[in-house]
Amino acid sequence: MGLEQVREKLLRASNAREMICMILNLPSDAQGKTLGLLWAWWEARNKANVGEDMKRTEDIVHRAVLIMADPPTTNENKETTTPDRHRHWVNPPPDKLKINCDGAFAKESKQGAWGFVIRDHEGNGVLAGAGKLQDVPNAMCAEGYACLAALEAAMNAGMAHIILETDSLCLVSALKTGSYDYSIGGE
Repeated sequence: MGLEQVREKLLRASNAREMICMILNLPSDAQGKTLGLLWAWWEARNKANVGEDMKRTEDIVHRAVLIMADPPTTNENKETTTPDRHRHWVNPPPDKLKINCDGAFAKESKQGAWGFVIRDHEGNGVLAGAGKLQDVPNAMCAEGYACLAALEAAMNAGMAHIILETDSLCLVSALKTGSYDYSIGGE
């Protein structure tokens, strides 16, 4: 993928914030490759965390190439999207930023992780974050924490016009209805 110099540069980052700033300051082509590879790696790791087989390095690189080969398209009439594993990322309108967030959960250890990326109407990364979670009761809590962390980061950065996108149908339902208001996990 031609990212050896980028890898060496990112290894010098002393924390996640510094690494994100380094990625956002890369030339557009290197930034796209780096974000595509990180997304594919994160996706593979999340699947392994829920019990699927860990992907081979070659498969992760192939997935990253597919992500980069299918650039986002603009859809200005759509402000929100429903999660759909077969749909590709759609750019937000020029006056908005789009937040994509995701959580992961390991039932056995009750540990999880969260992450988000905020992009502009051209698909350029504006802000991103990720972290680990301890004592997570269920997958929806991990997903919810990812959305909360993303919204807090956007608010702290002064971002007001945003579109929040998640792949968790349960979380979308919980946010739009009162069906999950009274207990952890809606049980």
